[in-house]
Amino acid sequence: MSPIGRRDEGLHNACPPHPRNVIWRFFMREARNQDPDWETRARNLVALFRADYARYPGDASFQEVIADLQAASPKFRQWWEEQDVRGLPDGPRTMNHPTLGALEFEHVTFQTSITPDVHVKLYVASPASASKLEQALSESG
Repeated sequence: MSPIGRRDEGLHNACPPHPRNVIWRFFMREARNQDPDWETRARNLVALFRADYARYPGDASFQEVIADLQAASPKFRQWWEEQDVRGLPDGPRTMNHPTLGALEFEHVTFQTSITPDVHVKLYVASPASASKLEQALSESG
């Protein structure tokens, strides 16, 4: 597996009981120490999740994920009770890769009015990060 692939290795692992839910996977992942912005990102995800939940009040699938997250994560439980509601902020993002070190990106989120439940996030690497990624890819191939 390439050095870049190792960072996202967990995406292929099962994460029951909600393996396809982004917020569940985010709170259950063990890579918190690799992400210096984990708490900020986690708080933003909770606020976005609450905003999405407000569009579907009483939806059983939302309530199930919320109950499971509250049981599994004291941080989620605390932040959910704060009742913060907002969208995901765009801008700079730093990720700490286990072998490549700090990788810096700018990101933006796209959402259409036709499918408001679908969010597409685009990351653009800084020149220094792009160089690191290109070097790692050339060494792995």
